[in-house]
Amino acid sequence: EFKQIKETFANEKIILTDNTEWMRTTEVFLNANEEDVPDAPIIHSSVRHLTLWSKIGVADRPTVELVLNWLKKLPSGQKLSQQNLKRVRSLLSRYAEQIWQECKHCLNLAGEWVPIGSLEFKLTMQSLVPWQNLFSSIKQKSADLRYLSAELSQQYPFSDLSSLAASIEEHFQEDYQKLSDPETKTWITELGNGLRRIIFDDDAETKRIRKIAERLAKTRWQVATGLKVVPYINGLPVGTPRSVEVIWKDEILY
Repeated sequence: EFKQIKETFANEKIILTDNTEWMRTTEVFLNANEEDVPDAPIIHSSVRHLTLWSKIGVADRPTVELVLNWLKKLPSGQKLSQQNLKRVRSLLSRYAEQIWQECKHCLNLAGEWVPIGSLEFKLTMQSLVPWQNLFSSIKQKSADLRYLSAELSQQYPFSDLSSLAASIEEHFQEDYQKLSDPETKTWITELGNGLRRIIFDDDAETKRIRKIAERLAKTRWQVATGLKVVPYINGLPVGTPRSVEVIWKDEILY
């Protein structure tokens, strides 16, 4: 009878947590704080005192080893439940490098737990780009690193992945007819002329900004409705058209 009870709690989500979620034996703990593992689920306070939990194998506190063992048992290549997705994101924010090295898996933008060898791009908070309209094939190849610090996301092993923002080129979807003539706006011209005189400590950055400023000084204002862009990578479309409010193409600001 004890063996059956232990197996049932290990296989079925029937342990209530403080967050009113249901967990298995290996997913929940008796005690935890933010110094252990962030957002670690603990047994509901009303039944936490029962001696049953320690007898069936519920750990007292979460450890990195227990976390890694749990992650290694997640189904590879499959979409995670909202409950598991939230927990994995929280764990990645603290143990990303260890998880990458030992589990050889990471979250992608499709919410799947996938082998790191299948990932080609990365999305971080420092280089955010609209991605919801991307095709599934691109989301599946993009690591979701939005929960990592700026410093960590730029270090090895994450530095080996290409930035999704830097890889995407948004092409203007032109289908306009009978537009009015573009206007010259004095404030745009003056802003561009002012920035053409900018000086940075870095000569390369000075040249880069001045080149953009020269283009800005020549830019004209064009009113249009229904502006849309299509994301491209390496000359191929990778998503559906996306509505935008502003597009700066060549020397026209739509």
